Amino acid sequence: MWDIEMSIVCTRYGKFRIIDSDNIISYSLREYGEWAQQEIDFLLYFIKPGDRVADVGAFIGTHSRVFSSAVGIGGIVYAFEPRNEIVEVLLENINFSPIQNIKVFQCGLGHEH
Repeated sequence: MWDIEMSIVCTRYGKFRIIDSDNIISYSLREYGEWAQQEIDFLLYFIKPGDRVADVGAFIGTHSRVFSSAVGIGGIVYAFEPRNEIVEVLLENINFSPIQNIKVFQCGLGHEH
C-alpha cells in the first residue's frame, strides 16, 4: 500500500476504505455516508438484476458497489481504474462488498495525448 493516511468508515453502501486527504469523494463518505447519491439514484433507474454494467474511472468503488447490489448475483460490474495505488483501495472496497460480482481492470478507457 502507499504512504497516504486512510480510514475505514461506515456508509449507506457498507464499510469503505477512504483516503483521508481526498477532500471530495472520501470527505463526502466520511461526513455524509454517501457520494453523488442523486447521480446514483438516476443511474439505478436503468440498471436491473442480471445486467452487466461498466464503471469507468471507478476510483475507490462507490458506484461499483452500488451497481453490484443492483445487478445482484446474476450480474457483473466491470470496474476500470488506471492508477495502481487507487486500484489497491478499490480492491479492498470490493472485498467489503456482500456480493462478489465486480471485476477490476487496471486500465483507462480513453485516448491519451
